[in-house]
Amino acid sequence: MKESTKQFLKKYIPQSMIDRYFIMVGNRYKKMLLGIRKEQIGLEIGPSHRPIAPKREGYQVEILDYLTKEELIEKYKFHHVNVNAIEEVDYVWKGGSYSQLTGKKEYYDYILSSHSIEHSTNFIEFLKDCSSMVKNNGIISLAIPDKRQCFDYFRQVTTIGTVLDDYFQGKEYHSPGMVGEYLLNSVKRNKKLSWDKKRFQGNGIASFEFIHGYPYVAECIKDVLDKETYMDIHHYVFTDASFCLLILDLGVLGFIDLVVVRCFKTVGNEFIVTLKKTKEKIHPDDKKRMKLLKKIKKYS
Repeated sequence: MKESTKQFLKKYIPQSMIDRYFIMVGNRYKKMLLGIRKEQIGLEIGPSHRPIAPKREGYQVEILDYLTKEELIEKYKFHHVNVNAIEEVDYVWKGGSYSQLTGKKEYYDYILSSHSIEHSTNFIEFLKDCSSMVKNNGIISLAIPDKRQCFDYFRQVTTIGTVLDDYFQGKEYHSPGMVGEYLLNSVKRNKKLSWDKKRFQGNGIASFEFIHGYPYVAECIKDVLDKETYMDIHHYVFTDASFCLLILDLGVLGFIDLVVVRCFKTVGNEFIVTLKKTKEKIHPDDKKRMKLLKKIKKYS
């Protein structure tokens, strides 16, 4: 009788390698939770109706979101999502520092954040804020949209120049210029805001269409400029390689105390990165840096 694939794997390949393989090709939850145990203390930022580490499953996690549980249920009750998955919100964020809101310093073993960092106005401050709340060797697990698979397709990846300028200027709001760039270049592909490259059957450039017209863009720029109102946009634009390069450069330059532990390749419209807090000096790695730059250039 022939061995099944499962029996063959168990017989000839160590279980740890099998587990790692299925995590690599498996769902986003397993990737984001790799290296995290239920008994550890965690913080999840902005889980909305899709928590990565649900309290109801035994995770010792606190929730930070911009609405209360009741407000989130009200927001999503007609969106055809499972509102029963929405959990009690421990900290309601209305702007400012996460660490000041929670009052926690070097307290959490891990932080989870899904599709948040690209909306921030200050990339370095976002990471420093998260880092201040986790213990040494603590994990920050991020799910991030890949610009090649979503409405940011035609935008350029964010460079370290933009990131440093935002930090030194203490940027708290999206500028009129960034709002204009975002709105002018946002596109749909085959009527979709995001897509899976492997399943996409489009016909190149012809399958794209702009989302916003010039009058609307001009109105938004004026509104942000005149009234100093906050408009939520993708301030930062990444591929997996461009994000990892930023983390490497900022670490070596001494702006952050985080290193990339693993970066999962893009699946669907997102890639997942695990960062670790370290007290050790982060050394230059020209070979890795050149490899990342070449990868960015190839897909730019």
